[in-house]
Amino acid sequence: MVKFLAKDIILFFWMKINKNLALLIWFIYLIFIFFLIPLFCKKFETLLIPQIILPNYVKLLGIVFIIFGFILGFWCFVVLWKQGEGTPSFLYPPKKLVTTGPYKYSRNPMTVGAWLIFIGESIFLQSPLLFMFFLFVVIPVSIIWIIKYEEPFLEKNLKNTYREYKNIVKKRFISKTNGY
Repeated sequence: MVKFLAKDIILFFWMKINKNLALLIWFIYLIFIFFLIPLFCKKFETLLIPQIILPNYVKLLGIVFIIFGFILGFWCFVVLWKQGEGTPSFLYPPKKLVTTGPYKYSRNPMTVGAWLIFIGESIFLQSPLLFMFFLFVVIPVSIIWIIKYEEPFLEKNLKNTYREYKNIVKKRFISKTNGY
């Protein structure tokens, strides 16, 4: 009895630590991806590429992309947290398949949100280097990650429920179906 109680206590604290660690790592990742990389690109491109000056209304469009991307990403995170009982991190993945909210129409809406943010930052910062980074690094890495790691992980852990979801929501990014 005491052995099982100790095991349960250790498991409880490990899950708490794991959950907090996953949130911390996710937060650091977001800062790196959405703040440090764009700043580095903007700083570095002044050495390589002539400055592009866009009209203010175009830069405003960049802000709109950033806002929509952030709202979509935050919505995805909240749905994963509340309904999936987990985070986007493999340290504390969702325990349940989430098929509501943005996941009703896209298997990877958080990726779509991130892409919108990158496009918006490229426009707002007037940064061709950041846009090239997005096109030639972010998009391919995202797609490879989803195909090689995320989908096999979800199929292994969620089994038939994920396969059924995959058959209904055909597209990884934006589906034209009525959703799940």
